[in-house]
Amino acid sequence: MAGNGHYDADRIRQLLKSEGNIRRVIDDLYGPDAAYDARSKVITIADVLGGSGESCKIQLSGTYAGRFRDFNPGGTRESGDLIDAVMEVRRLSFPEALAHVGALLGEAPRLQSVETPKKPPASKTHDDLQPINPETLIRYQSLLDREPRAIAYLEGRGLNRGTIERFGLGIAPPYPHDAPKDKQTRCALTSPIVDRRGRFLGRMPKTTIPGLTTNPRDAKGWCHGNPQSYWDGKIGHKTRLFVTEGMKDLWRLSQEIQGTGLGSEMALLTSTHGSGIPEEWKDPEFWAPWDEIFLGQDADPAGQAMAQKCRRLAMRDVRRMRPPGVEGADWTDYFQSGARLTDFEALLAEAPRLEARIEEAKPDRPLDADDDGEYAIERININGAFQKGQLYYPFRVRRTETVEVLEHLPDGRRIKVPKKTHVLVTQIVRSDGDVLTPKEMPSPAGTADEDRIIALEDGTIITSIPRPEDYATWRTESINAYIAKVRENQEPHRPFGEIMGDLLDHLRTTTWLPHEPDYALMAAYVAMSYVYNAFEAIPMLLMNGEKGSGKSTTAEAIADLSYNGHVLGAGSEKAMIRFVDMGRGLLVLDDLEKVGQRRGRQGAAEFNDINQILKVSYNKKTGVKTIVDSNGNNQRLVFYGPKVITNISGLDPVNESRTYTIHCRPMPLDVALSGRIKGHNRERCDELRQELHAWGMAQARTAREIYEERMATLGDRAKQIAAPLEVIAEMAGNEDFSAQLKQAIERQGARRAEDVTPIDLLVAAATEAVARGARHYVSAEQIRLELALMPEAMMGSPAQPDDLAVLEDTRWIGKTLLAQEIRRTNESKRLRLPGGYNRWYDLSPGFVARVLQDKAEAGEPVAAPYPGDDPRHALRYCEDEPSCASCPYSGSCRIVQKDIYEQKSRMTGPIGGKI
Repeated sequence: MAGNGHYDADRIRQLLKSEGNIRRVIDDLYGPDAAYDARSKVITIADVLGGSGESCKIQLSGTYAGRFRDFNPGGTRESGDLIDAVMEVRRLSFPEALAHVGALLGEAPRLQSVETPKKPPASKTHDDLQPINPETLIRYQSLLDREPRAIAYLEGRGLNRGTIERFGLGIAPPYPHDAPKDKQTRCALTSPIVDRRGRFLGRMPKTTIPGLTTNPRDAKGWCHGNPQSYWDGKIGHKTRLFVTEGMKDLWRLSQEIQGTGLGSEMALLTSTHGSGIPEEWKDPEFWAPWDEIFLGQDADPAGQAMAQKCRRLAMRDVRRMRPPGVEGADWTDYFQSGARLTDFEALLAEAPRLEARIEEAKPDRPLDADDDGEYAIERININGAFQKGQLYYPFRVRRTETVEVLEHLPDGRRIKVPKKTHVLVTQIVRSDGDVLTPKEMPSPAGTADEDRIIALEDGTIITSIPRPEDYATWRTESINAYIAKVRENQEPHRPFGEIMGDLLDHLRTTTWLPHEPDYALMAAYVAMSYVYNAFEAIPMLLMNGEKGSGKSTTAEAIADLSYNGHVLGAGSEKAMIRFVDMGRGLLVLDDLEKVGQRRGRQGAAEFNDINQILKVSYNKKTGVKTIVDSNGNNQRLVFYGPKVITNISGLDPVNESRTYTIHCRPMPLDVALSGRIKGHNRERCDELRQELHAWGMAQARTAREIYEERMATLGDRAKQIAAPLEVIAEMAGNEDFSAQLKQAIERQGARRAEDVTPIDLLVAAATEAVARGARHYVSAEQIRLELALMPEAMMGSPAQPDDLAVLEDTRWIGKTLLAQEIRRTNESKRLRLPGGYNRWYDLSPGFVARVLQDKAEAGEPVAAPYPGDDPRHALRYCEDEPSCASCPYSGSCRIVQKDIYEQKSRMTGPIGGKI
């Protein structure tokens, strides 16, 4: 049998084909640096020597299981197996690497025919987890008998001599024995570990006796080695388990139940290291045999955290026994206060289940500063986000760094040599001038990509690391100037009134508009784009005019002046999604009609998709959609943001209701001959844009404060949509500009939001329900959910105008549906759906036919009919949905019970709509 050293190489290589063994070796070599890629089922690291990264990939299964390949040309080693990796990381020879892996995997060395190596001496760690030498135990106990102050301490905690002897308590001799007397640890209480068979083991946890122990390693107690389980005696056939926070509580509680019926059925357990978790506790099988588990840690935050940790590890129902009394009370305090065993048994009977506790994350501090536990999470798209009064702006830089890499010399030696590396890095500047770097936080090996946490240094958790270089408009030199001025407490921009004056002058020389106040409207919209995330809803801007009227040129100028402005020509909704995801700035949809004219029905469908996006994208709460990307992964996109649309035919009534229109006309001859209109000046646009970036970063909080003050007194929807622009005018501090903006808003010929009547909204809701599949019956709840998807309906909002309040009244809905000939008859009953009853209405076949015909003529897709033609048909919108997460109404549904939601969410099916 060929082999190297004391281990058979073929046998070791065979073991390294197993995924479990591969992971064990990888954990040993790389620890948290190793990242699991769920898509390709490989482990990734930066280099075979380690480090976080993706250049080096290790296969977990298949033909190449256990082999690595480094795709970085400057890497330490191009390819090899895990034995090669051990040689590189541990700097071992081949035989030494075999021995290392063999020992790690528990493989016995092969028999040697020449020489049998001596058995290595057992380690101290192994020795002291064997039964204790009786002579050692007697010697320690005798030292305790000769120390009355130690006995008094124990008796002061309510322990009797029988309990002291039963747990083998003693006093450790002074140590280290060769240290000076004043440096030795003396009079520390010892308590040999008690295993589940009731045996005393050689490892001796130490307890500090206040006023007696000298030079203790810890004020309370300590124990070397890894945490171990400490029992109150032999488990035997006991069926109930009680976990205490420390040994002292376990001793006292054991004394109370010793010799009782409770003592014969309940085992006591603690850890030798206080809050340290023994390795066996991390396996749910450790907790599985017990009929009942009580977690009796102390009555303080640390005790509660430890109980929660045990609950997570057990993965089963447990009960929390919090010691009664003041904060910080323990079970010794409880019995010392006079409580009896019957009182304790009553607490056991009433102990509540311990539910998962979701902690609130502490704001503005690194995640690593948090204690162990489960925390509420809010992941945000950091690109342009406004969070806690701060605006964030991502940008990319090139990082050049000299690193040392191993180079193989011709003579076989390896030496480290310096090498320049270059990489693109995303950084994020915050309003206060701090520059933050997103970082993927360490996670357990094997964590799926979607479960990993990406955070900034201030603790902000983000959805992904932005890559904004194609869309970012704030130049690096301007960012650096802003940071320098903020750190020096200087104003980072000119007075805003001056900037707005220059912006107006520039717009007047860029394009001609037939209505002078529209320049103020454009300027306000450009400035608003830099702080739009400070508002809850913003209008869209429509450049409307005939061919050759200059609407596209004007829109392009707006884009070049605005926050991350980008022009989308005759593209598709996919191009729009890419910009929204990466740019998060002002988007110009140029010649919107062209999308609908492309590729026949497909073009019409894409036009309809964009139209649907526009309907919700003006509002921060509704402008969010989950899609399924090409890899089948869920992607949450935010469509909220400033949008400028150019077209000839105008918009549909709903989009018009939240849009301000600027009418463009061909330039008169006298204006063209005057030379006043200079055309588009990109250099001047960029100068103004850099100033506006600095203004927006510095003043976003102020914009939010003014906005909140205005919104507190606004109930009219038209005024609410105008509020962001009016905030800009107020901040500019120019009365003439404010008057011009007011005039531009008031003269809008477009249909305003308040002109959309409740009947219009109800008809639109019924139309959408039919398009989704309702053909014979529709429920009042589905009508309400459709209304909730329409921001202008303001369903459930305390700011909902009085004229829309009828939308919450099912009696009004029923009568109006009948009056509008949407219902066929006056018949209406209720059916049970999880969480409540649903009233249904029978649909008029004529109304259904009109909806389907209108949709077909417009090229808009409709869903297949819901199954059945009986009244239960009205509930199919919910009952046939495979998962609550995939339901279009999930954001506003109020009828599904929590357990039904969880049950449906576990079912397979799509998680989000696909655009």
